[in-house]
Amino acid sequence: MNTKTEKRAVPPLVPPLVEQNFWQDWKKITSRQEWISFSKAFENLYEAAVGKASPFDPKFNAVHWALDVYNLCIQITFSYCLMNSYAEFYKKQVSVGSQLEHVDFHVSYFADNCITRIDSCRDKLALMVWAFYCPFNPEKKNEILDYQRIVERLRCPIKFGLKLKNQNDFLKYLEILHGTDFQRVETYRHRKIHRREPRIEI
Repeated sequence: MNTKTEKRAVPPLVPPLVEQNFWQDWKKITSRQEWISFSKAFENLYEAAVGKASPFDPKFNAVHWALDVYNLCIQITFSYCLMNSYAEFYKKQVSVGSQLEHVDFHVSYFADNCITRIDSCRDKLALMVWAFYCPFNPEKKNEILDYQRIVERLRCPIKFGLKLKNQNDFLKYLEILHGTDFQRVETYRHRKIHRREPRIEI
């Protein structure tokens, strides 16, 4: 009997093909002009939020909510690229039609991550705008409004006893985030959290 311990090769946590596809997608997205501009804006926000000259209270300032939005966008992009990479990897491992109604854990996980964070990102954007006009304490649940309630207050401030100026500059962008695509995101998130669906089928 051989008592020597055999060394077994440990498979990489992320298959090389997945990693390769991930970096291709990541490079494609982050080389776009929109992303470059977005990243430059983040640098300015970061300096305003935590730089030496920053006069802001981190609990109440809109700049900090903007930093949260940036971090969420990084997480969405990360999840999106990994979802695509694992889907490509799956297709190379499994022949078409051999596993009908099959679900891949990695694809489902990163797709779910992506969808829930897209929904959260919209709320964070609204909170960023709301903090600009009405500082609130995020530790008090009754002071935190969701996207819809913030938009309502920006549309009709007098109805809610508010005196706001130039809010339409923000409102027009927030209203873009209300439509068929976001309704699908909300439906997906609701079903994922409260039921056992939808399944990301390959």
